[in-house]
Amino acid sequence: MSDSPSGDGSDAQVRAERQRLAQGLHDTVCQTLSGAYLRAALVVRKQKAGQKLELEEIEGVRDTLQQAVGELHQLVTSLRLEGDGR
Repeated sequence: MSDSPSGDGSDAQVRAERQRLAQGLHDTVCQTLSGAYLRAALVVRKQKAGQKLELEEIEGVRDTLQQAVGELHQLVTSLRLEGDGR
């Protein structure tokens, strides 16, 4: 069974495109989400230790997540445009 919808034997192209997508996700969204996770883990650790949390620390987590959403939006938009042949 072919990975391509048309069954035209372009499996290598499909695999290459999947690899490109995976790399793009890793280089953008996954890296940013990892950063958000680490920032959130630090906030939790400080909270459990009874340390004072600065609003900026929580805002930093929020901002990093907002960045990830923006990166994902850009990637999806790019894929849609490529799918339309633009």
